Amino acid sequence: RWIDTHILDDLAETKLAAQAEALREREGLGEVRIVTGARIPYMETYALQPLTGVAEPLTQEQEARKQEIEEEIAEIELLAENEAYEPEEDEEQRYAALQAELTAIIEREVVIDPEQKATALGYVVLGQDGTPQIHHQLYVAPVSDEESGEADDDGDEGDDNASVETQENDTAENARPVMSQRLREMLAMMKTELLAVHVASDPAFALDLGTFIMVDRESRLASFDMPSDLRASVPSRLLPDFKPETAAAGEWTKLDEALDRSWLHHQAVPDRYDAFCALHDDARAAWLGWAIARTLHAVSAGRREAGFLDHLGRKLGIDVAAWWRPTALTYFDKLTKPGILALFEEIGGLELRMRYSGSKKHDLAASAERLFGGDVIIEPEIQERALVWLPDEMRFAAPENGEEPTSPDNSGHDLADMVNKEGDSEGDESFAQAA
Repeated sequence: RWIDTHILDDLAETKLAAQAEALREREGLGEVRIVTGARIPYMETYALQPLTGVAEPLTQEQEARKQEIEEEIAEIELLAENEAYEPEEDEEQRYAALQAELTAIIEREVVIDPEQKATALGYVVLGQDGTPQIHHQLYVAPVSDEESGEADDDGDEGDDNASVETQENDTAENARPVMSQRLREMLAMMKTELLAVHVASDPAFALDLGTFIMVDRESRLASFDMPSDLRASVPSRLLPDFKPETAAAGEWTKLDEALDRSWLHHQAVPDRYDAFCALHDDARAAWLGWAIARTLHAVSAGRREAGFLDHLGRKLGIDVAAWWRPTALTYFDKLTKPGILALFEEIGGLELRMRYSGSKKHDLAASAERLFGGDVIIEPEIQERALVWLPDEMRFAAPENGEEPTSPDNSGHDLADMVNKEGDSEGDESFAQAA
């Protein structure tokens, strides 16, 4: 066991530095820094600008092939718009293959030219096998203090007092202890741990901070300067090409447009954070609801995760029939004619089924939309059943294996109430003083 671990750290850094210099010359980089680990610490790069390359232009062959694929895809999509068209399995596979080939042509790997590399900053990290290697992300090399101060030094040569002061500053700078990368990381961990325990002691502060981190990252194109892994990312859509035009979708648009985005105009993270905290309580609460709600995954009925979504819907008391009615576009067109007629029979008996049995599939779907939307003059009892009918997949159904525990009154368990009570207490202030 090593007792003087700093000796081991120094040996490792010395050996790694020699190998890093060889990698720098081989890759043609302007500067390299070493990291005795597999990942670059956040504090090393948070203030650096990532270096981005440029994708090579398409060749004539690639451009011609791209145009051919786009034309063929357009033909397939035009056929798919015909309601009577039913694609074969090989046609669907062909469509998927064309999409994949088009993506491979368009999304090409970016290239960093030698001139960019010559002024770039790279990090040498340890691979999984312990071999030093250049990290894939390069950065714009920062201008050193010596270079930026050359002009000032030339202009102050005649000032003896300035020269003496500069020498004293240099002496003080040289007197500072040289810290290894490991020591800097140890200090960073202890400092962040101190901050974390104070954040954890103040739930109201933590709630505002968590909301800000999530919405700031999701509201800006780049968030390289956010020192947190907290995210509220939108999950991948089950059907990327399907955008429902429902009452809920319209309400979500209104909610999104009503958010107060005034705090986003600030450039620095601390300024954005202070501006966000200065918003009214209702404005910050709206951002929290937006951030959490958009993370929910769409889960097909029957999967285990769907049970929790159903539980949330019941807990919120959502009246699905008041918000959503089946339409030809979103439901009936996807059913067979016998399937639609079976629904007619379910709400109106055999007589209603026979009444519409002679209709064509397209007309039947349109009639079903009007019937289940309450736009058809019909017997009151049938209309009543039609207006509350829902497919099982749209219900927030209770589990079949037994009743789940429910709370008759959620007001006593409201998170916001709990946080407000915590925030009004004086324990947080005494905790900070004691620490």
